[in-house]
Amino acid sequence: AEMDVWGWNDLNCGHFRDYICKFGNGTLPEDPVPEHEYANFTYVYHSQGRSWAGAESSCIADGGHLLSFANSAESAEIKAWLGTLGYEKRIWTGFNDMSEEGLWYWSDGTELSFYDWMEWQPDDWNNEDCAEMKYWSGWND
Repeated sequence: AEMDVWGWNDLNCGHFRDYICKFGNGTLPEDPVPEHEYANFTYVYHSQGRSWAGAESSCIADGGHLLSFANSAESAEIKAWLGTLGYEKRIWTGFNDMSEEGLWYWSDGTELSFYDWMEWQPDDWNNEDCAEMKYWSGWND
C-alpha cells in the first residue's frame, strides 16, 4: 500500500501558505485555475501565499471558504488531485481553534467527522490556532 504522505499540522495563523478555496453549488470566481470538481464542490488552488485570515477572506470574496473535508473520502480525493499537480508543500485548510483553544472547527461550518493530525499534533506550540495540510504526514496546528 502507498504511504499517506499528507497530514494536518497546527501553525501560527500569520504564516503565509498557498491555499485552496472550496465552492459549492455552482458558485465560482472568474477563470479559476487550477480547479477540481468532486461531490458537487469545486476546489480552486491558489499559489500566492497568504496568512490564514487573508486566504479565508480571499475565498469568501469569491463566494467560498478555505478547504474543508466532510469525510476521509473527500480528503483522499484532494490529496490525489494535489498529487497530479506535483504539489509537495503546505496549504491552509479552514480548520482552526481561534474561537476557543482546543475546540477545532471548519470555517465553512462543515461537520467534523474525522481527524488527520500528524503525530504529536495539534500541540499549540507558540499559539498555533490554524491547521495546514502538510506533505509527508497528517494535521498540525
